[in-house]
Amino acid sequence: MKADKITEKFKKTGKKMAAFGRTFRISFLLLFLAALTAAAAIFLSWRYLTNRYYLSRYAQGEYKVGTEERLVQTINRPEGYIAAYNVGNGYYKTGNYERAEAYFRYALTLDIPEGKECDVRVNLALSLIGQIDFEGLETNDDILYAISILEEAREVLLEEGCATDENDGHDPEAQQLKNEIDKKIEELKEKLDQDQGDQDDQDDQQDQQDQNQQDQQDQQDQQNQQQNGSSAKEQKIKRRLESQEKDIQKERQQQQQQKEGEQAREESREQASGESGGSDGGNGSAENGNGKIW
Repeated sequence: MKADKITEKFKKTGKKMAAFGRTFRISFLLLFLAALTAAAAIFLSWRYLTNRYYLSRYAQGEYKVGTEERLVQTINRPEGYIAAYNVGNGYYKTGNYERAEAYFRYALTLDIPEGKECDVRVNLALSLIGQIDFEGLETNDDILYAISILEEAREVLLEEGCATDENDGHDPEAQQLKNEIDKKIEELKEKLDQDQGDQDDQDDQQDQQDQNQQDQQDQQDQQNQQQNGSSAKEQKIKRRLESQEKDIQKERQQQQQQKEGEQAREESREQASGESGGSDGGNGSAENGNGKIW
């Protein structure tokens, strides 16, 4: 009997503890939800105030994107595209079109309410156009690069029907910008064709000048060749005459030497003949006188 009372007592205590536990868990959950709600409210209030402060400074011409840029890097829901869009606008106003493009592209990856996406696309297209130095388009490569950027901006506006080739886009600003881009592309293409034509004319003129110079050079070479040929012929004749003159002189010398040799031999014969006559008279006298010859 006593054991039954103790058991019953434990059962009642257990029920009380279980009820307390449920109450505690519910209370803790409610407190947690309340804290989470308060934190969300604080965060949303901070985000709202940050955006309001940034926009107020933006309206005054101060484009300090630091705080808003940090907001982009935090949990920024809902309408998280707003901070990225605002930062892109800030960079666009300061002339940093590359950074502006990056934030506008990032904004397009976020959840954008219907009717707001075209605003982002218009600013993205403008940030692309801002990167073109229209005053510095000096070469055909510069013009081709500008056309490629304009065509990229054009495609941005055509997406999602913000603008159309039929001129019935659902965003008037996007459609107007697209039409202006088309006109600029046509102007640059005409300039490219004109520059190409001018370049072709210059190339033709240069080719003609080169041909004229080549013709003059060929003519000069031909004249030089003729002169060199005449000079060589004259030199050849001169050498032949000199050779003939030497041969004649040599022949004359030989004839002179031969004549002198003949004269010398003639004189020798004459002298020899005179000496032979004198010797015969002497021998006769000796023979007569001595009777023998020495």
